[in-house]
Amino acid sequence: MESDILQTPQDTLICFLCQGIFMDPVSLCCGHRFCKACLILSSEDMGIPDLCPICKQPSHWMFIDNITMRNLVSTMRENSLMKYLSSEEHKCMIHKERKTKFCGESRGLLCQLCSDSQDHRGHTHCTIGEQFSVQMGRRNYYKMQTFLDRLKLEKQMASLLKKIQEQQKTLNAERRTIVQWSHYVTLREEMIRTAYSQLYPPLDEEENQYMACMKNQSSTILEELRKTEAMMVLRRSQLIEMYQELMAMSQKPYEVLLLQASLELRYPPAFASKVLGLKACAAAAAAAAAAAATTRSGLSFEVPLRKDLDDLFRRSELVQVSLMTLSMKPKLSAHPNTGLTARFSCFQVKIFFQNLILFNCNLRLDFDVRRFTSRSYNEDPFLAVPGSCHASLGAESFTIGKYYWKLDLKDYEQWAVGVCNNVWLKKRNYEIGSEGAFLLVCFKDGDHYSLLTTCPTFHHYIEKPTGQVGVFLDCEGGFVSFLDVDKSSLIYSYCPGTFHCTVRPFFSTVYT
Repeated sequence: MESDILQTPQDTLICFLCQGIFMDPVSLCCGHRFCKACLILSSEDMGIPDLCPICKQPSHWMFIDNITMRNLVSTMRENSLMKYLSSEEHKCMIHKERKTKFCGESRGLLCQLCSDSQDHRGHTHCTIGEQFSVQMGRRNYYKMQTFLDRLKLEKQMASLLKKIQEQQKTLNAERRTIVQWSHYVTLREEMIRTAYSQLYPPLDEEENQYMACMKNQSSTILEELRKTEAMMVLRRSQLIEMYQELMAMSQKPYEVLLLQASLELRYPPAFASKVLGLKACAAAAAAAAAAAATTRSGLSFEVPLRKDLDDLFRRSELVQVSLMTLSMKPKLSAHPNTGLTARFSCFQVKIFFQNLILFNCNLRLDFDVRRFTSRSYNEDPFLAVPGSCHASLGAESFTIGKYYWKLDLKDYEQWAVGVCNNVWLKKRNYEIGSEGAFLLVCFKDGDHYSLLTTCPTFHHYIEKPTGQVGVFLDCEGGFVSFLDVDKSSLIYSYCPGTFHCTVRPFFSTVYT
């Protein structure tokens, strides 16, 4: 096995993206290998990129854990550490003497001659012991400490990567909300103007006041949405920056972590303060961000003290526990359209609901795929369990004329009201978002309520009615409108010509 490892070309262990030795290597369908985190962070959405970064072939949004490469990298790192512990390579390159001194000012390992030289004269030095790397028992102990540090490092990186992906998911949702919000405000402006244009005599003053009020509120909310987006971007940058620090530490040879472990084991902080002196400790602390370079075999690398690694872990944990910026739930206030809604009273009728049906439903946010399996309520009246849906149909169908009726929903959290055609009613498995059902739906998402209209499904950013909901049906015009009766506010009106068929009133509530 060792001979195979020694014969492995070094470039086969290098990630194309970070140019470092693989950390948690994965392979795409095309065969190219990357660090798992590098591949994810290379994508704008912090997921698997659509195309391979090297050959641009489709990734099919999946990768394969490369266990063989992972074991190879781990074995090579371990062999490199063992070779270092049993070799003479860490001798001083100038004097060929073993490094047995630690300089508090330069924070580097020195041989005795370097310690006595002009460059380090006056510095505070202490002995780190003779030939500690040759003693097998101590070597294995250092090795164990090194592996524990690397295990903790990899655990912190995995946790950070998960946080980055979660933050990106929240950021994507916020950006979608901004786009949908702008689209909704534009659509609502057009809808309100169309509704007012149909009135005679016109209510220009009420229309202008309503539009000005809505414009001011929507602009304020849009500004808040963009501030929230900026905060999410900042937090994501902080998480990525922290991850990159951990990545840089993970790319250091095992020997670096070994030196950290050995120095800490030999000189705990309390003892180091006595040996090095307070002045030297203060100088070392002030230079914590600029570790001295130590040369081994012509290769320069940093040798940070143990507290640098501990500080890295502490900052990583701190940035992860900080509160995540939550997405906004924007809502327009239900400003009154008193003159607009008053005209509907002329067409008010009493609707008798019958044919009570019980639906077994699984509440979901995506109403395009919400299906109900129906059965007559009278078949088993004891099936009204939480999550089941009570639905009623109007006793009369309508083909011509204009009609307006009210439904009291103050005692219901989730409900659907509107009209549906005969084609939709003939289906055994109803689909709320399918053709033929023109409904206003209120559903609960956590602690928030949302309103949707169906056919097509459209999300409405306006506050939920807390009392009566009015339904206005214009058969000749081919549309239906919904009103918040208590606030005399128009919720939504379908475009004229949406349907030209016989429809029946529909009303359903969900048991909670």
